[in-house]
Amino acid sequence: MRNVSFQRFERKYGYLLPWEEAEKKVGRKLDWNNNFDCCLYHDLLIQTANKKLFDKRNE
Repeated sequence: MRNVSFQRFERKYGYLLPWEEAEKKVGRKLDWNNNFDCCLYHDLLIQTANKKLFDKRNE
């Protein structure tokens, strides 16, 4: 993937990992207003996107 901003990436690939699913993976409620939680969500989203996009390329 090329270099894109957090917001652009989340708008484009956010459907791959809903916020609620990220909370389940982390095991706690995430706060939209907490910078750490937003970065944590973004990292999980990147992992999910890489996995799903990589899996599609190998089909």
